[in-house]
Amino acid sequence: MNLQALTEEEKAYYARQITMKGFGEESQTQLKNSKACITGLGGLGSPIATQLAAMGIGYLRIIDHDTVDITNLHRQHLYSIDSVGEPKTDAATERLRKLNPYIKIEPINTEITTENADKLVKDIDIVVDALDAMAPRYAVNKACVDQNIPFIHGGVIREIGTATTIIPHKTPCLECFKGGIDDSKLPSNASQGVHPSIINIIASIQTSETIKILTGKQPLLAGKLLFFDLTDLTMEFIGITKQDNCRICG
Repeated sequence: MNLQALTEEEKAYYARQITMKGFGEESQTQLKNSKACITGLGGLGSPIATQLAAMGIGYLRIIDHDTVDITNLHRQHLYSIDSVGEPKTDAATERLRKLNPYIKIEPINTEITTENADKLVKDIDIVVDALDAMAPRYAVNKACVDQNIPFIHGGVIREIGTATTIIPHKTPCLECFKGGIDDSKLPSNASQGVHPSIINIIASIQTSETIKILTGKQPLLAGKLLFFDLTDLTMEFIGITKQDNCRICG
């Protein structure tokens, strides 16, 4: 595969990344030639999209079906008060293109379902989960397993966050360790609240795992669930096991 080389302007834009030991122009070129999909542009999706765009993922597909609400703004810093009422995909695209004019943004304003998930992640190198419900997560998880696409899962509520990296056919998929959850029985950020700091921590970890995979390095959360509690700054790594009888990857 012939990779598209960095321009001089791009080398200047990404200079502080390229300078990092073990990164260099080779990794930056790999990012330029990569395609990532972010499912959801809310709490997690806002900082994930900002970081991945600024770090130079060459092609970003961003998916959401919601509009910006004033209650979003304390934690979704991709938007401003002027964005209220706009589709999140429109507001995010405008902001990200101003942030980094050297990448391509593909906005898709739609709800993710079992019927469209396969199409939504097609021809993508990696998918980053920033959804706030399990039903669309299950749909994306299955599509990623079927198409052999790495899936970086994350979730936050109150001051607690979790993250893991799913490598199809190698690690447990989402159904293996979080299967059968009914969204109607789960607490939500609307009822429980959420601290912006835990969102940014988990989003940054998801971004880091994404960059590792796209630059050919080993992710640190493959087969592990990270549990982070902001109330006492504790971090735990919990081993998760692939289920032989999993209906998706078993």
